[in-house]
Amino acid sequence: MTNLQWGVSPYHPGRAHTALPDTDVSVCTRHLHEGQLVLESLGPRRPANLRICPECAVETVALLYPLPTPHRRTSFAQAS
Repeated sequence: MTNLQWGVSPYHPGRAHTALPDTDVSVCTRHLHEGQLVLESLGPRRPANLRICPECAVETVALLYPLPTPHRRTSFAQAS
């Protein structure tokens, strides 16, 4: 299981972001080469009274629960 950290940024003071262990970059911007959101005040608990970044929420769920490789679809007629 992937452990995540919570952090905040002065650029989005009302949102709590997630970061992968040993990084200070938000999950929502981890794929960007420029413009990554660097977090401060990292910790294991979500900061109180802050809304969760929606992009971090979606990316975090995708990291924790990856989809299996899609299977080729067959029509009902072929399967019978």
